[in-house]
Amino acid sequence: MLDHINDALFNRKREALSKRCTKGTLKQFLETPTPTPSLRSKLAELEFLVADLEMTGLDPKNDKILSIGTTLIKAKEIDHSYASHQLVFQDNADLTESAPIHRIFNQDVVQGVPLEQALNEFLSQLSGRVLVLHNATLDKSFLNAALTKLYGIGLVCRTIDTMQIERRRLKYQG
Repeated sequence: MLDHINDALFNRKREALSKRCTKGTLKQFLETPTPTPSLRSKLAELEFLVADLEMTGLDPKNDKILSIGTTLIKAKEIDHSYASHQLVFQDNADLTESAPIHRIFNQDVVQGVPLEQALNEFLSQLSGRVLVLHNATLDKSFLNAALTKLYGIGLVCRTIDTMQIERRRLKYQG
């Protein structure tokens, strides 16, 4: 019963945002039905977009997205042909602290695509799928900040956080 209530609220929120949205790719993303919680028992029917973001730091208000990497899990198998990686154009990003971690340098990001193009590609890939992130709180805060800055609307999607899954697994292991 609770799943149906949450699902209805989730869908109403997406519908309301879709009515406010005027941009093509984001509007299309919001209008595409998302998997419902009742499909949990039908794992093979779900498609998951696994994404990894690299950023200049940990503060979505001041730091920037440097790259978005994705791959698809379909029918419980990784579809390597779907994998993509986009560097995001940054002309004045301070990569002093972050470059040693993610190995993305200034010469890389000056050749990247504009953030709007990267986000539109990401939204097209995510449409109708469940998003999988490691540390979803951090990554979604950057996605929300970027989408809100560009379109005035944040990201509303079903998300699985692998870091939370691992945290629970470790807790149960003691």
